[in-house]
Amino acid sequence: LNNNLGDDVEVEILDSYFEPESGVVQNPLYCLGKSLCLMSQADLVYFTPDYDTARGCRIEFDCAVEYGLNIVVDYKK
Repeated sequence: LNNNLGDDVEVEILDSYFEPESGVVQNPLYCLGKSLCLMSQADLVYFTPDYDTARGCRIEFDCAVEYGLNIVVDYKK
């Protein structure tokens, strides 16, 4: 991964894909809550191209802005 932050900066990817949990109804709101919880641990939040076409990603972006997280948006398609 080319992080463009320099060679001395270590980057850890926080995987936000959640496997189905037995006995738990995993509707979109549940998954969004888990994503926001994970995002709260991030130093930087990266949004892929077309993130704004997905409702949950738009909400995550708005939360990142409102809570002052460092944001990178990739506009390359």
